[in-house]
Amino acid sequence: MKDLNLNISMPKYVKKFSCIGGLCEDNCCLKWNINVDLSTFFKYKKLAKQSKNNKTTSDDESNLENLMANSLSIHKITNMNNVAFAQINLNHSGRCPMLDENNMCLVHSKYGTRYLSRVCNSFPKITNKIDKSYERTLSTACPVVSKLLINDADSMEFDTYQEILTDRDYIAKKLFTRKSNFLRWHKKFFYEIRDLSINILKNRKYRFNDRLVILGVLFKQIDQKDYKLKFSQVNDV
Repeated sequence: MKDLNLNISMPKYVKKFSCIGGLCEDNCCLKWNINVDLSTFFKYKKLAKQSKNNKTTSDDESNLENLMANSLSIHKITNMNNVAFAQINLNHSGRCPMLDENNMCLVHSKYGTRYLSRVCNSFPKITNKIDKSYERTLSTACPVVSKLLINDADSMEFDTYQEILTDRDYIAKKLFTRKSNFLRWHKKFFYEIRDLSINILKNRKYRFNDRLVILGVLFKQIDQKDYKLKFSQVNDV
């Protein structure tokens, strides 16, 4: 995919986010399955081969390239077009072997974002395509994101920014809301439900925990409604 210059809608907290790297209290390169896409898998294999044939490569450089290639396991059931073609084998302490002693990524330090897997390059960004528009949020699995959401009064105000979308970006979901054959009606009323949810989250008359409870009740009621429910009844849920 060629790089695309797009208008992407996102909450303001997305632009305020900055990764704190090795200082993070819950580093995203530790103790979880880190998937590697097919393209990145072959990039790492190619680098290891080039390093082996290059007599001027230092031992440290050669070790990194070998680590990049040899720390991967192909998933037994995989999709050649999937972001989860393989995964990184974590070491005995649950760390990605490409981390240095300060929990910083050696691949990123030496080769930049183009050599990160699509998952590593994207996290905690979540980019979705809704009908013809692109939208971006951040995963609350990241503690920095969670703090922004809770503490920033303007976190759920939306704006549109020009962003470059590259082949390294992972499109998490594509949704077309006006299809007539939805089995679940909440997809057809995606915008209405989403707007209502955001308004609940923004209502600081209630404590944050209470807002989450209200959202839970709302989603439970929505899930129980019949998919043939008419648009006029959405606000009555």
